[in-house]
Amino acid sequence: MATPTFITFSRFRGNLLEAVERVENEVCPQWHCRLDRALFLRPSSDPYDGGITTDGELEPCTSVEAVAELARTGKPLGLAYIAYPTRANFYLEFFDISEDGYSLAASIESSILYHKDDEYESCRWFEGWLISLVVALRPSVCAYGNTEIIDPNMEFSKVLEGLRRVRYKALDPAQILERLRTGDLLELPDPVFHAISIDLIETPEIRTLMKTRPQAPGLEYKVAPGYHVLSNLRGF
Repeated sequence: MATPTFITFSRFRGNLLEAVERVENEVCPQWHCRLDRALFLRPSSDPYDGGITTDGELEPCTSVEAVAELARTGKPLGLAYIAYPTRANFYLEFFDISEDGYSLAASIESSILYHKDDEYESCRWFEGWLISLVVALRPSVCAYGNTEIIDPNMEFSKVLEGLRRVRYKALDPAQILERLRTGDLLELPDPVFHAISIDLIETPEIRTLMKTRPQAPGLEYKVAPGYHVLSNLRGF
């Protein structure tokens, strides 16, 4: 099965430039990343695009000021960043932009997940970077990786249905909480990552759920600034 490369978030309030500035100030210096290029996006009816596709070619874009010029159009916008330690790129894709908010997805080149060096084991660089990205962006919830338990005997038509699903949509925090409380979220196989704002659920409740519900081997719980993190990336 292909390595998941897509990261989703709940919808954001405010101006997208504030998010770009926080990534620039809080993520890029720590993880040695740099904004490099940008392009416009557009809605797509192709079932395999997930709802969004490119509109033009990537062009040089290296500053928040340059992003501001593009954002004035109100069009969906994609930003490409270089992550120097991994020698790979990651992307931020802004869509459904309105006066009061926007939706955002992120994607990675798959080699980022496997990057390791003298400081980080495989997947640990990616996990640390993703936690920093969540803390900088400040969503209510974030999800990466497997979203459901795959039945190996699933009919091919169901597999195709999954490939054609709309991916460019904001997460529903209430749905994530419900899946956590029923235990469904805890049983998802690796790779999987969820970050949930501490404003939505308290630590004692999560610890109780992890003691009383079945969970996938390797699932880890930790607390990051402002977030509960449920992560299972050790299998890679």
